[in-house]
Amino acid sequence: MQYRPLRFFWIAELSGGTAIAQFDPDTGEEVQGHPDWLPSKTDENGMIVKDGKKVPYREAYPVPQHFRGKQIVRIGWYPFNPGLAKKILAATGKLVIPSEANPTVIDLGNNEEPVCYRSHAIKLKMKSGGIEYAETVYVLGIKGKPLKFLDEDGGSVNADIR
Repeated sequence: MQYRPLRFFWIAELSGGTAIAQFDPDTGEEVQGHPDWLPSKTDENGMIVKDGKKVPYREAYPVPQHFRGKQIVRIGWYPFNPGLAKKILAATGKLVIPSEANPTVIDLGNNEEPVCYRSHAIKLKMKSGGIEYAETVYVLGIKGKPLKFLDEDGGSVNADIR
């Protein structure tokens, strides 16, 4: 396996009473969208490299129609249940690990920008030439405020991830 299995997935609640999840609960397919709040690999000018050239982030990944005019009011990391884990494996081939961990959720006020992403370290073993995939850290918070860092069991960890 060339990746660490996922332990949590995000769900964002939008103004107007709708919500969107990282994985469709009916099919197990991963939602493919790049709304404003998803992390990006932009430079200091808001540019991203796509297809070998630098373009503005919004040009590379336009806001999907279902996000336009809405604001995220609540977002969090939720554990997988066994039923959704089976659907995801069947639909995408991705292994996810179900658990009974509690969700970690935050509420957002007007014009607050959520921070929600996974991060992990990859360690190269110079002598053996091997690669070690370190534990995934789940990050959640509001831009400009202290962030929460969760380990793969949903517990808090101290981290310095940017």
